[in-house]
Amino acid sequence: MSSGETSSAEGERRLRPARPADLPALVEVEQSSFEEPWTPITLASELAFPGAQLWLEEGADGRLAGYAAFRWDGFDGHLLRIAVPPALRRQGVASRLLGAGLGWLRGLGAENCHLEVRATNQPAIALYQRFGFGLAGRRSRYYSDGCDALLFSLDLARP
Repeated sequence: MSSGETSSAEGERRLRPARPADLPALVEVEQSSFEEPWTPITLASELAFPGAQLWLEEGADGRLAGYAAFRWDGFDGHLLRIAVPPALRRQGVASRLLGAGLGWLRGLGAENCHLEVRATNQPAIALYQRFGFGLAGRRSRYYSDGCDALLFSLDLARP
């Protein structure tokens, strides 16, 4: 296993940083996960962006089970996206991806992690709260359909 890779508790899945060669699989997961998916150009830009890290989980068969996109700005971290196809949700994929990304940010010395989430996305809100994120604000009509975004933050210095 190379640097940055970890095995999940099941041993059948592997967490690792994404590489440019993963772009087609990332696009497939993105398109199956969101009504308004990121474009292949956006995903490619994230892969190349300094201070960005996309974590992915792949199954024993090598197929992508999900990914999470993080950024570090030199002080704080930002969770931009977690994408898990509907058929693979509620199996711990998002939790493992979030844990990997937060560990990466802590290793860089990030002080906090921030994110925006649809106010109607209760499963994601519950996940973030389980990890210790606290509500920090609200952005009215943030999304293109008029849905509000809730802002959450996590103090990464806390255990």
